[in-house]
Amino acid sequence: SATVVVSQITAHPNISTSVVAAEYRAAMTADNRSRSLSWLSFEAYIGARFAIAALERLRESQVRDTQAFIQTVYNSSVFMVDDLALGPFLSGQCSQGSRSVLVTQLQIPSSPT
Repeated sequence: SATVVVSQITAHPNISTSVVAAEYRAAMTADNRSRSLSWLSFEAYIGARFAIAALERLRESQVRDTQAFIQTVYNSSVFMVDDLALGPFLSGQCSQGSRSVLVTQLQIPSSPT
């Protein structure tokens, strides 16, 4: 068997007890359509919630202004998406989104020869 180590910036969306994960699961099932929950769609959900939070801080006349959006992100520094803190975002410095990296270790069985 082999061991594979995988890193991700979000907890598993199916089992995480965070508020943002619960909101994601609720949004994905809100219209009773069958959708697969995945890390990819969970991270996209968080990114969309971040963008909405930034857009809500703009004046209506600024919502299509890229520079105003970027400046709002830098001026706000940290954004909360439910219980997940994103940032700090600092102008002219290295900025980051999530402040955590989660590591999962997977055991891959050997294939018969």
